[in-house]
Amino acid sequence: TKKEIIKIYDMNDEIYARIYRGVSKSNTYEVFLKEVKSRNFSIKRIERIVLNILLNITKEAVDFELDYIRVLGFNQRGQEYLRQLKKKKKVYNEKSDASEETEKYEKKNNDEKIFVNWKNIEKNVHSEKVKIEKNGFLLKELFLNEKEKLNPLIINQRKFK
Repeated sequence: TKKEIIKIYDMNDEIYARIYRGVSKSNTYEVFLKEVKSRNFSIKRIERIVLNILLNITKEAVDFELDYIRVLGFNQRGQEYLRQLKKKKKVYNEKSDASEETEKYEKKNNDEKIFVNWKNIEKNVHSEKVKIEKNGFLLKELFLNEKEKLNPLIINQRKFK
């Protein structure tokens, strides 16, 4: 039903309507993707949403909070953001500063770990693909272009989107 499908991660009314129309008009998967694709919805996003539907990955399943982040790099704008963040939250400059606290947290909340999989980064001339996983399941893929690589890679501290 529509109510069940709307609960799927990354699904909204607009893409639901496009998928519904695309299914009725298409005989093959490739034709379906072309029918659903639009300026706002890329084929890759549609493929991810279809996979979420098939695996029944709901919004609630990927809605969680992060208690800490690890900044991998930043530019001048990112440095300013970190200064502002430091005023509100505890920010560690070195991994060793936080290792005892993060170890305690990780032991206590072992099932809530999130890993950024850096082993299999797909690189090409224009972008890098970074996979974000939770408990071995892929939650999100980020495609970083040259400009974005200069900005801090910060996963939202409260809600993962």
